[in-house]
Amino acid sequence: MIKAISQKNPPFLLNEEEILTDSPVSLIKPWEQILNEIFPWLACLLLLTVCGLWMRRLLKNRRGKESRTEESISMDPFEEAMQAIANLQDQKNVTPKAFVFKLSEILRIYVERLFKLPAMELTGEEFLLQIANHSFFKNRYEDALRDFVEKGDQIKYSQEAGADNATIDLLTLATNFLTDTHGKLEEEKAL
Repeated sequence: MIKAISQKNPPFLLNEEEILTDSPVSLIKPWEQILNEIFPWLACLLLLTVCGLWMRRLLKNRRGKESRTEESISMDPFEEAMQAIANLQDQKNVTPKAFVFKLSEILRIYVERLFKLPAMELTGEEFLLQIANHSFFKNRYEDALRDFVEKGDQIKYSQEAGADNATIDLLTLATNFLTDTHGKLEEEKAL
């Protein structure tokens, strides 16, 4: 009768070899067996955690971009550029190179924000090529911007300290460009 029962044992009962041996059944599982049983659950938990963190970062970046665009739209690019130039003029003990770098940055940010051109990532020549291809700038400001870029590059990349007259000329070119483009854009809006 024992043989009949042992042959028809369901899989959850002890197998025949364990019944016939006289050794006790271990109540503690080896580490390898525990890890093999837990590993799929740990892998799923880790995957869910990574996905959750990635989604959180994605949503946070999206909210940050939306708030930055709202802040940037809140102030007119012309007003912001003129304010930045006024702040630059108020600074004392600014070297001509630093002055020209900042003035160029102000002008490029103005163009980038207003005309959606990647002005900050471009070199001087690339910037001039982008301007030449843009419909608003075509046959209007190419010479003034070329003059600004060339004079600015002379000051920025020369070994000499730079002349104050050159920085004043660049400041005049920049303010004229800003006021003229702002006026033309206002005229186009009025039409």
